[in-house]
Amino acid sequence: MLYDLKHNPASRRILTNIYNHQDLSEMALYPCAYSMTFNEEVPEEPKTTGNPELDQMVSEGQGALEEMRRLNDSIQDAAISAQIERLSQVSDKIFQAGAEGSHSAAPDPQVHELLSAHHPEAAAGL
Repeated sequence: MLYDLKHNPASRRILTNIYNHQDLSEMALYPCAYSMTFNEEVPEEPKTTGNPELDQMVSEGQGALEEMRRLNDSIQDAAISAQIERLSQVSDKIFQAGAEGSHSAAPDPQVHELLSAHHPEAAAGL
């Protein structure tokens, strides 16, 4: 079971009994819990662009977006909340395009222009 959890965590066959069968004769009642199934999510490896400045900017930006979304949950005005969510979605696309664009031969010109205006050191690596 431990091997499968480490090497094949998505398997549906990782099962274990949680009581000792030899003790059944000594039990007044059979155990209520028969077995348990593990469902382990494997975290994704952090993506890198090869440009430390750009990686840091993307990481900080994604952290800021998570905080913006968290704070947006407490906003009562639906119209303002929707605008903030839209801003969050657009910003997320910009960070994704910046990170993905660094791997292509020709990065997105709009992303490059945005980075050049605000983070020239990160744009230089594109």
